Amino acid sequence: MWLLRGVAKSRWENRRAEDSAHIAAARDLSLRSGEDGLSLYEVEDEEDGKRIATLFGVHKKLTLGRSDHVDYLLIPTDYFARFGLTIIPAPDPDLGPRLSERHREAKGITDAISFRLATALLEEKRFKLDRIKRQDVEKAAKP
Repeated sequence: MWLLRGVAKSRWENRRAEDSAHIAAARDLSLRSGEDGLSLYEVEDEEDGKRIATLFGVHKKLTLGRSDHVDYLLIPTDYFARFGLTIIPAPDPDLGPRLSERHREAKGITDAISFRLATALLEEKRFKLDRIKRQDVEKAAKP
């Protein structure tokens, strides 16, 4: 089982934990404006992650009217428990049924935990980083 988080691919690609630039990766694991818990999506594997990331891109295109690449990180669920974070279901009807049922939140995250989580992920390389290209999002959005 994995948890998917939208990120900026450039913050993770070819980074090492001892790199001072990895502080930027920690921003992707910090609460964003309006979040009470770190917003994540539960996925089974890489293929499932691609489907959910594509759905998220389509959702953004249809609701916000903008289409862009969707960069995302797949994180093994055990990392969150290691840092004392609780993952809870957080359905959100605004996301539509397929995304809403997969939506989770990591409760208890702080900036310090985000930094330590990013460091652990970069040190151990137990994450998967990928991108859904804008043209693939646009193609999936067509009826």
